[in-house]
Amino acid sequence: MAEFCNCLAWQKGLDPVGCAPSLQRLLALEVAPPWPRNPLTSLPPALGSVLEQAKGLKADLVRTPTLSNILLVATDRTAPSCNHRRALVWDRSSPQAAHFTRREYLLPDEALADFGWAVSFRPEWLPQFEPYRVNQSHLLRDFLVCTHGTRDAACGKFGYRLYDQLKSLTAGDPHWRVWRASHLGGHVFAPTMLELPAGVFWGNLSDDTAEQVVRRRGDVSRLRLHYRGWSGAKPGFAQAAEREMLLRRGWSWLDLARVVEVTAQDQAQPPQWAQVRIAFAEADGSQSAYTAQVEVSHYLETIDSTGQTLARPYAQYAVRQLNREQLQLLEESTGVV
Repeated sequence: MAEFCNCLAWQKGLDPVGCAPSLQRLLALEVAPPWPRNPLTSLPPALGSVLEQAKGLKADLVRTPTLSNILLVATDRTAPSCNHRRALVWDRSSPQAAHFTRREYLLPDEALADFGWAVSFRPEWLPQFEPYRVNQSHLLRDFLVCTHGTRDAACGKFGYRLYDQLKSLTAGDPHWRVWRASHLGGHVFAPTMLELPAGVFWGNLSDDTAEQVVRRRGDVSRLRLHYRGWSGAKPGFAQAAEREMLLRRGWSWLDLARVVEVTAQDQAQPPQWAQVRIAFAEADGSQSAYTAQVEVSHYLETIDSTGQTLARPYAQYAVRQLNREQLQLLEESTGVV
């Protein structure tokens, strides 16, 4: 069998930062695996058809907030009720929100297609599904681990091992929940995980680094090559600058309201440098802002899927400068509160 794509990438030292999807709204539906390569084909036909339409439309044609991703999930802790399906919707409620908000439903089969339409195209219709809401206010964190082996063998092998480990780490804690998830993207960084409500994508996780992420303890700089990016920032330069702030500020950074914006970049295709502004609210409510100069230091070529032979170039980012803005400039900040 061909060598796993993630093993080759790790050997080459591929830095995953900048490769996280940018999310606004995420829909997860509980469906028992195994999942086909296109997981939507395992859904009831009417619901699958609606969600395929949502996937096929460009973001500017979909009512906001945009449905950015659709996942199938499964966990050993819960099981779908007869003729009902669990659905979870995570939203970023504002551009500066640090965390996603979660709404959880247990829907009868006959309501699924209408619910999928509301989530995808008519969010103003969602209140009609309130009778199906599930109160999960005790839950503080969800960990979604990609185990989609039919999409890439690396996710099946390394993802399931991580899922199994996280189940052991969180056993007995009602505040944390671990899910198997369909394709999260970036299987070259398997095992990959999405942490919610923080909206952070992790990759290349081992037993010790996974425990560090779950416990949020220890030197966060050890996780430099495991942080794919925060989904509240755009992929590439912005996510690279945001990681630098995490490395400087530590774990508390993940809970601060923040806005990460590219304010300038060169005109090359693809761009080779950008200026990024990071405005955020300190724990005491005061505002701060930093400006970062980020460059593509080089490209690293490797296969992005197990079994492929053709390599693709991955941009590797370097933060050359990160400077705190003068206080008088904060009056012109992006409005983080």
